[in-house]
Amino acid sequence: MKIPDLNTDIYYTIGGFTSCQTTLSHLCRVSRHFNTIFTSILYQRIQLQDCESAITANLAELSTETHLQYTKALTLGPNIGRTEHKESFSYSFGPKQKAIAQCLNKMPNLTTLW
Repeated sequence: MKIPDLNTDIYYTIGGFTSCQTTLSHLCRVSRHFNTIFTSILYQRIQLQDCESAITANLAELSTETHLQYTKALTLGPNIGRTEHKESFSYSFGPKQKAIAQCLNKMPNLTTLW
């Protein structure tokens, strides 16, 4: 089945109204064209609940040229110390906080930290 050849802006609009991360993930796997479009939408909002050490360590080890560059909002679980400014986040203590601080450095478009 051929995917309709629509204007790329229409796909971005559809993706913007899709709040389910699983659906966005599936859309990324449809084709290379869809991957290019929906990957940026998929990684705009990241939510880390309870921030397990393995997850934060894996994120921290990613290169700077990752999908984290698309992240605009990051929500941290209750077990992570919070701060008002991402620049001062690295002053928190513990391996989880240090890993999160490394991730923040890879998110140049980050505008919201909860």
